[in-house]
Amino acid sequence: MWIGKLFFRRLTVCGTVSRQARRYINCHSCGIELQNVNPKSIGYYKRHEELKGGKSTKGDNDSIEYVKYLLFSQDIQNMKESAVADNPFPSPENKPVEKPPTCKRCYEAIHQNKYTLEDFKDTSLDVIKKDIPKGSNIMHLISLPEFPMHINKKLLEDRDYNVSLIYTKADQIVANRHILTKYVIPFLSSFLKNQMSLPLRSYPTTAVSAVKMWNMNSMYDILRAKNYLVGSTNVGKSTIINCLIKNYMGQKLILTNRGELKPFDVKLDPKSNMKSYMKAQEAGVSYIPNMTRTIQPYQIVEKVVFDLPGYTDDARQGKPIHLENIIRKDWLQRIRKTELFKSSKIKKKTYVSFRGTETKACYTLGGIFHLVAPANTINQIINYIPGQCFTFKNIDRAIEVFNQCNDPGTGGDHPLNKYCGVTGNVCNKESYVRHILPPFQGSVEVVIKNVGFFSLRTTGKYQFRGLYELWVPKGMEVCIREPLEKIVMLTAENESTTKFDPCPKSRPIVSSSYPMPFAVSDTLNEMRNMFISRTSNDISRQRHINDNHLEIVSHLHEEPPNLYWYYQW
Repeated sequence: MWIGKLFFRRLTVCGTVSRQARRYINCHSCGIELQNVNPKSIGYYKRHEELKGGKSTKGDNDSIEYVKYLLFSQDIQNMKESAVADNPFPSPENKPVEKPPTCKRCYEAIHQNKYTLEDFKDTSLDVIKKDIPKGSNIMHLISLPEFPMHINKKLLEDRDYNVSLIYTKADQIVANRHILTKYVIPFLSSFLKNQMSLPLRSYPTTAVSAVKMWNMNSMYDILRAKNYLVGSTNVGKSTIINCLIKNYMGQKLILTNRGELKPFDVKLDPKSNMKSYMKAQEAGVSYIPNMTRTIQPYQIVEKVVFDLPGYTDDARQGKPIHLENIIRKDWLQRIRKTELFKSSKIKKKTYVSFRGTETKACYTLGGIFHLVAPANTINQIINYIPGQCFTFKNIDRAIEVFNQCNDPGTGGDHPLNKYCGVTGNVCNKESYVRHILPPFQGSVEVVIKNVGFFSLRTTGKYQFRGLYELWVPKGMEVCIREPLEKIVMLTAENESTTKFDPCPKSRPIVSSSYPMPFAVSDTLNEMRNMFISRTSNDISRQRHINDNHLEIVSHLHEEPPNLYWYYQW
């Protein structure tokens, strides 16, 4: 039986354990030190008899049985119930194996979807870096579907660390591993040099999919003796660790108060019960941000990987936003559970048509975003964000409907309730920001940070009819990019050309959006002014500011001019 690194200060003959017998017992999910004394304090977890609703049985159990109850609390009961359901007559061979303990906060969040934002506080990158010694090797994890968001340029420029880049969730961008390895990774490496003005060879780079086990050997090769996984919340750090553990028979470690690394004590024989043994080594995974609360080390063959809490850094918006206050919990759960993503979306590319109108018709994903296209344009939209979309006459009508859907009395019965993905907190126009997208030719991908992306394509003969608007709740960050798959496939078409660069250098391929007040009508001219202001300290990026912008957008170019494209790192 697994009993962990529990240091007993006093174990009496009658089987009672001292209240101080808690040291080095950590939550299996978040890594915090556990305690069973104060329910209002961090790290509290319930004892087995408390969960059953009975009284304390300290005096009735022998010491070993009580330790088992003390350690496994809620999980042992769940596994017993599961075992009985699967096999009413268990034998010693299929007897369930207890899992390490989980704190009350993590247990309720994972198994009951019950949590408060106060229990999952944001952490800044500066705080995370305090646990990383100078000169260490950092694996900077970035969500590839939301590229280039989550790339932290300040971290890449920090010479106190050796930084490598690991792009995650690659199966949501490309259909197969071959394209990823041969074309996507060279593009990502070239992007740092051509679009971010960073040295090409300073940052070892790879892209992986933990769900499909793509390129995990490539990531392992990048790892050094000791590595710290650093990334925004929900980029997949813990999932990546579990994939490495599975591939390389990894092992969980314990970081003692003295800073020593010791093996995680699992009283299982891997030869007789390999599945349970490996399960006990895994990192706790959840779609809820900020699940990990402390540093957690793992041994991957001869290398050590430190899992760190995800950081939140929304400096441009000031106070970080919480999507829980904006998006309905069931919608948010589907968005964050990336393992549910269907790869058929990448292969089939099923689109819906959307026509821009004089009344400013809007295509909306549950109120999470409202897309307004220029009048008389016909557009094709491929949505990769979970949820049902709907088209309304205008934004005012959409907000009116979603407000009705959130009515405490009748909202659940509204005929369009299944299309509502937002809470009542944002069911008014003042809760939204109007983002203007810079001019583009053909197709672009629109990225909403921590939500996902969709593809937007104009059809028919090219004609500039105005700028597209994307309305999102305040605090959300929006950018556009040239379609990633289209860019990387240019590498395939030109791979015989020795001097071909996988990432374009002559034009920007990513850009931030331009938030503007509702009343601004001359959006192109206002965009020019904002562009000049944004690039005032980056003169080399000031393209076309002396040209007539109406003339530039009036006709189709062989190479997209990407007028006023500029990404704010």
